[in-house]
Amino acid sequence: MMLHNLTIGHFDPAAIVKERRIAILRPLEMDAVHRLLKELSGMAKDGILTLERGRVEFRDGYPV
Repeated sequence: MMLHNLTIGHFDPAAIVKERRIAILRPLEMDAVHRLLKELSGMAKDGILTLERGRVEFRDGYPV
């Protein structure tokens, strides 16, 4: 089995394809992100946000 992270944001597709890196074109509206996470996410025993069984992290302003 192979797992992949779901990375959400407005990214530069050229940087992803050519350079294999994530470059943010513009930030997400964090109020909307937090509102959706509050509605859809759970909390692990150690206090980490989760969606289904995966943990939610923020990297440079985008959720993973």
